[in-house]
Amino acid sequence: MTALRKPRRAVSESQLVTAILKALHIKGVFAWRANSGTQVIGASGSSARRVIRGAPAGTPDILLVVPIYADIGAGCPERIGMLAGLEVKSQTGKQLPSQKAWQEQAELEGVRYDVVRSIAEALAAVMRWRIGGK
Repeated sequence: MTALRKPRRAVSESQLVTAILKALHIKGVFAWRANSGTQVIGASGSSARRVIRGAPAGTPDILLVVPIYADIGAGCPERIGMLAGLEVKSQTGKQLPSQKAWQEQAELEGVRYDVVRSIAEALAAVMRWRIGGK
């Protein structure tokens, strides 16, 4: 007799961000969640409100520092950190116009950026950046 399997629920973008951050930390990558937008929180029992402003609209879900080695002269490579961003999307998710605009501006400034849909894609992007790829 074959057991019936329940269909697997799709992993949410939020769950994927959490999983990617854990994988990056295991690999020793300095990375953090970048919440964007504005959130208004009402205080219980009063009319007071608290406004929390996150990163600018379009900021990728994960920001990280990729260590690279640059020759700064005298044949002595120095380890420096390069800012990078990972925009996490589900298998069917698409970038918003604000996310595309952030990507374009960041890439003009030399920031590495990638849209990823899995832990494997995120780790591959970081490895590619570490060896100087785009």
